[in-house]
Amino acid sequence: MNISCFAAAVLMNTILFSPLVAQVSVADSLKNILSVERNDSLKIILLRDIGYAYEQTNPIESSKYYLQAISLSKKINNSYQYLAALNDYGNLYITSGKYDTAQIIFKDLLTKTNKQTSYKLTGSVLANLGNIYKNQNKFILAQEQYMKAIDLFEKNKDTPRLTRLYGNMQVVFFDLRQDKQAIEYAEKMYSLAKKNNNKEDIVTALVNLSNSYSRTKEHSKAIALLKESLPLAIELDNTYFLCNIYYNLGANEVELKKYDAAISYLNKAAALARTLSNTAELGSVLTQTGRAYSGKGNYPVAISFYHEAEPILINGNRRNEIKELYLNIAETQKLAGNSAEAYNYLYKYAQLKDTIYDDATSAKIAELEINYQTAKKEKDILQLRQESKSKTDSIQKTRTITYILMGSFLTLLLISFLSYRNYKQKQLLQQQQIKQLQNEKLLLATESILKGQEDERSRLAQDLHDGLGGMLSGVKLTLSAMKGNIILPEESARLFTKAFEQLDSSIGEMRRVAHNMMPEALVKLGLQQALLDYCDGINPANGLNIKCEFHGLENRLQNTTEIIVYRIVQELLTNIIKHAGAGNVLVQVIKKGTELDITVEDDGNGFNKEEGFLKNGAGLKNIQSRVDYLKGELDIKSAPGKGTSVHINCTV
Repeated sequence: MNISCFAAAVLMNTILFSPLVAQVSVADSLKNILSVERNDSLKIILLRDIGYAYEQTNPIESSKYYLQAISLSKKINNSYQYLAALNDYGNLYITSGKYDTAQIIFKDLLTKTNKQTSYKLTGSVLANLGNIYKNQNKFILAQEQYMKAIDLFEKNKDTPRLTRLYGNMQVVFFDLRQDKQAIEYAEKMYSLAKKNNNKEDIVTALVNLSNSYSRTKEHSKAIALLKESLPLAIELDNTYFLCNIYYNLGANEVELKKYDAAISYLNKAAALARTLSNTAELGSVLTQTGRAYSGKGNYPVAISFYHEAEPILINGNRRNEIKELYLNIAETQKLAGNSAEAYNYLYKYAQLKDTIYDDATSAKIAELEINYQTAKKEKDILQLRQESKSKTDSIQKTRTITYILMGSFLTLLLISFLSYRNYKQKQLLQQQQIKQLQNEKLLLATESILKGQEDERSRLAQDLHDGLGGMLSGVKLTLSAMKGNIILPEESARLFTKAFEQLDSSIGEMRRVAHNMMPEALVKLGLQQALLDYCDGINPANGLNIKCEFHGLENRLQNTTEIIVYRIVQELLTNIIKHAGAGNVLVQVIKKGTELDITVEDDGNGFNKEEGFLKNGAGLKNIQSRVDYLKGELDIKSAPGKGTSVHINCTV
C-alpha cells in the first residue's frame, strides 16, 4: 500500500513581506518593542510580525494582531501596509483550513492589488488563491493561479518567491500523480533554496522531493533526503517541519518493513502533532503507527491506533486518508480473524471510493462474504458469489466500452485544448520578450544617466575643493600677509576688511557646495552617518524638527545603492523645505533581509496628487527614475492640509 504524506509546500505570507519569525518567544520580544512604538508604519510591521509568530501555535492570538495591523493601516491611510496585513489575515484562514472564507478575502484582495503597481502584492494574492484551490483539490485552477504568479516573479527575477512557488507546483503535480513533473519542480525549488541559503525552503524542498521518491517506491532515497533535512529542521525549531519529517521517516520505514524504527519515528511525530492547531495531521501519524504494529503482528494495538485516528480524520475531512484507513482496518481485522469487522470496514471503503472497486477488491469482498456466512448459509453464499461475478463481468464489459469511448473523446478534447494553449502561450511569450528587452534598454539608459550624474558630481566636487578651493585659500593667505605689511587709510582699511570677510564666506560656501555634491561621510562612513549629517545640517538653517530612524544598516550597502538612496532622501527633504511649510519630519530607512523600506513623512501643507505638481515636478521625476533603477515601488500619500507620506520599497 502506498504511504500518504501530509508534507506540502504552502505559500505563507512570508512570500511577500518581511515577517520571518515563527516562535512565541520571538513574539514576546517583539511585543516589548511594540509597547514603545508610536502609530506609524514600523508599528504595523511589528504587529504583523507578532501575528505571524503566533500563526501556527495560537491562531486566535495571531488573528488579534493581524486585525490591529489592518485597523492601524486604515487609520493612518497606508494602503500598502493595509493590503499587506489583509493578505496575512487571509493566509491565517488558509492555515486554519477555512478555505471558503479565505477565498472570499483573496478574491476581493485581487481586485484591489490589480489597481496597485506592486507585483509582489498581486503575486502573493494569486499564489494564495492557488493554495486555496489546491487544498480544495481543484488542481487545474490551482495551477492557473500559480503560473500567473510565477510569470510575475520570473519577470522581476524574484528568486525567493519563485522558490516557494516551485514548491507549490511540485505539490500540485504530486497530488495529480505526475511524478516526473513533481520531481522536476522539487529539484528546481531545492536549487534556488540552496542559492538563497534559505533553510526553511531547503527543508521544504527536501521533504517534498522525498515524498515523490516515496511515491515511486524509492524509499531508501526518500529516507536519505529526510535525514538530510532533519538537522536543519531541528536548528529552525519548527514544530510542523519536525512532525512532518518524523512522520515521513516512519512511513518509509513501514514500507521497508523496519517496524521498530518506524514506531520510534512515529511516536516522535505524534507527540509533536498533538501540539499543532491542525489536528488532522495527528490522524495521519496514528494511521501509520497502526500499520507498523500490524506489520509486527500486534493486531489489537494496531486496531486501537486506527480507531483513535478515525474521528480525527473525519473531523479534518481527509477523505482519501479515511478511505485508506478503512482498508487498513479491514486487512488487520482479517489477519486477526475478525471476518465480520473486516467485511464491515471493507464495505465502508467501497462506499467511499470514487470509482467502482476493481477485480482485486471484488475478490476480497467475495472472500470475506464466504468467511462471514460459511457457518449459516454456505449454499446461499456460493450462489450469491456466482450471481455477483456474472453481474460484475457484465457491468465491467459495458463500462470498459464506455470508458474507451469517453477516453477517446477526452483525449481529442485535451489535444485541442493543449494546442490552443501552446499557441496562446507562444504569443504571450513573444510579447513578454519584447517588453523585457524594452525594459532592459530603459534600465540601461537610466543606469548610464545616474552613473554619469554621480561621476560628474564627484568630479565637480573634487575640482571645487582641490582647484578653486585651493586658489581661494591661497588668495586669502596672500591678503592676510599683505594686511600686516601695508598701511591704508581708515576707509580703505574698512573696505579691505569687508572684502577679506566676503572672501572667507565664499570659501565656506564653496566647501558647502562641494560637500553636497558628494558628501565625504557617505564615501567613508556609509549611508546612515551621511543622512544623519545632512539632517543635522538642515535643522538650524530651516527650523525643521527632523527625526531619523535607522534599522539594519550596520553593514554597508553597495556603493551605488547608498548614493541613490542618499539622493532620494536628499531630494525629498529639499521638496519639503521648498514647498511643504512643515514643522516636523520623520525619516526612516529600514533594512530587513533583502528588503529595504524608505519612509519620509511631514506635517506640512500636503498637495492634491491629481493636480499638475505630480506631472511637472522635476524632483519627483528624479526620485521615480532612481526608484525604478532600484527596481522598487514608490507610494505617495498626501492631501491638502494633511501632510505628505512617501514610502519606497525595494530589494537590495
